[in-house]
Amino acid sequence: MGTQQQELFKLTEHIRALVGTLPSLENQRGVSIGIVDCVPYKDYDFEKLITFADDEAYIAKDSGRNKVVFYNKIEKEK
Repeated sequence: MGTQQQELFKLTEHIRALVGTLPSLENQRGVSIGIVDCVPYKDYDFEKLITFADDEAYIAKDSGRNKVVFYNKIEKEK
């Protein structure tokens, strides 16, 4: 993970932690976040990037929820 990815990961982890502190009726909140890191209009169009991020959010939910997951173009194309 590069420096920019690490900073983005720290930011989204901070958001995830803040959401967990919000009051709720069940006293439990969480958020699953999917992130895509690539050059738009070079690698993919905007709609494709949104689709990838959405897919990663579902992966986060399916793997235990309340997580941040990065789309990894290299891993996906193997």
